[in-house]
Amino acid sequence: MDADLTRGMDMPKSAPHVVVDRTFDALEAGAEEVLADDMASQIKAGLTEDPSIYLVPPRV
Repeated sequence: MDADLTRGMDMPKSAPHVVVDRTFDALEAGAEEVLADDMASQIKAGLTEDPSIYLVPPRV
């Protein structure tokens, strides 16, 4: 979805209706956070792994 942060960037973006649907689903489920799209879910999963995939040096 285009926002100030991503406007003009050439990358896949979520359709607004996807973000709205996920937001309503999360609200109805009483969730404490909304992960707006698959990319957000992947990033969240990577940050919550033990150890975080972002802290493990890549294999060369």
